[in-house]
Amino acid sequence: MANEMENRHLVFISDLGHTGPIWPQILDGMSQDGWRVTILTPKLNYGQRKFFHLNYRNRKWSLVQTKEFSSPYRSYQGYPGVVRKVLQMFSKVIPSSTILQDAYLGEYARWKEVAVCELKRLLLKDPFELILTSSSPFVSHVIANEFLNSHDVYWIADYRDLWSLNHNLPVFDKTQVAFENEVLSKAVACSTASEGFAQSLANIYSGPIKVVLNGFDRLYEPRRIYIRRKVRIVYPGQIYENFQDIRPILKALSSFNSKNFPTKFELFVSGYAITYVKRVARDLGILGVDWLDFGKVLPLKKNLELQRNADLLLLLGTTDPKVKGIMQTKLFEYISSGVPIVVSGGSSLDESSLLISKTRTGFLLNNEDDIFNFLNDLVARHSIKLDPNLPLVQGLTRHRQGLEFSHFVKNII
Repeated sequence: MANEMENRHLVFISDLGHTGPIWPQILDGMSQDGWRVTILTPKLNYGQRKFFHLNYRNRKWSLVQTKEFSSPYRSYQGYPGVVRKVLQMFSKVIPSSTILQDAYLGEYARWKEVAVCELKRLLLKDPFELILTSSSPFVSHVIANEFLNSHDVYWIADYRDLWSLNHNLPVFDKTQVAFENEVLSKAVACSTASEGFAQSLANIYSGPIKVVLNGFDRLYEPRRIYIRRKVRIVYPGQIYENFQDIRPILKALSSFNSKNFPTKFELFVSGYAITYVKRVARDLGILGVDWLDFGKVLPLKKNLELQRNADLLLLLGTTDPKVKGIMQTKLFEYISSGVPIVVSGGSSLDESSLLISKTRTGFLLNNEDDIFNFLNDLVARHSIKLDPNLPLVQGLTRHRQGLEFSHFVKNII
């Protein structure tokens, strides 16, 4: 059986700009279970590959990039600022022939045609029996559906984010739901990033659904954090305004730092959340205070270093009790860092909060008073070090997720 599995070939289809190293590292785990893996992605430039940390060592997959279509996702990230400005200027002057807008597929509509042709070429060159697609972008699933019109292979559709039932949509479009249901009709199974997402996906897909967590790459030893004159809390990335609330932590920090205690807690916000946080801080009358600082969008590798060097990591809980399945990639990066996590502003009933509680990697603080008391307690204790549930944490590696998913796939096909 082992020798038979070593000859099995799967093709993974997605824009690696969206996927980053998450699925490639999960696929590394699958390769340990006998799969040969080819990744099909829109062409990525040097800056994108660097920004999303896709050139990591010891990768087990081979890469096929479509020359006729380049990834539009964060096209100029990874280059120095001066270079980005020049590239953006040229992009406005020279129109791209690869962009063809579509109501559902957006600027990826053209990639559907290109990728289906590339799949046919791959099948002739090196036959495969499994296609694995990941959304977003949703076009990945449409590509597989169209390919299966004339080819007999297995297909599993993965969702890192839901599409027609996405939690960010103000209302659900019944036509879009019907379209997605039709696309998935040829899939032998689906996978997604959380139990909550799996429950939602079951409303439009009746087949097997496997939860494959985003996971992390490397686990670091817990650090002892000493509470000195300045303690740095870090929040990188973005904020979903409709169900995440940064106000409780801002109010608590403002209240604590105004007491003239010997210790000051600083909040450093980097990335796409900056505009929103500045607006909230202005509304609260604290924009410009010396304990609130901002930084630019960072490449993945530097962002991970930023998190590991923090004293505390801030995670915003889910304020909507109906939305329980959001488990951002940063959650697993946090857990792997060895730095204590502070969860603020939620109900403690969402999957992210429950996982932090089970892994013993952080503290659930639901309101402003909880946060203030926690900060006060930290100062009194002088230091803090996590005592995580190591067996549970070690099971969250992407390698382990890949092995478990491979076992699921074997049972399906």
